[in-house]
Amino acid sequence: AFEGLTPSLEIRSVVAGDAAAAVEMVEHYRYEGVDEVAVIAAFFGFDGPLIKRVKVYREGSADP
Repeated sequence: AFEGLTPSLEIRSVVAGDAAAAVEMVEHYRYEGVDEVAVIAAFFGFDGPLIKRVKVYREGSADP
C-alpha cells in the first residue's frame, strides 16, 4: 500500500534556542500518480541534551 507514496521532506525553516526548537517542513509525495504536498510543523522541548517533548502538526489527512 505504501510503495507508491515515495515521500520526501524539505526543511523550510528552523528556529532554535537553548530549551526549544521549531521546524517547518514540507512533505512531498506521489499517490496514485498525483503529486501531493503537506505542510508539517514540529516543536521540540529540550532538557539539556535530551528531547523532553515533541508536538507535530501536519496539514490535511494522513490518509492519501
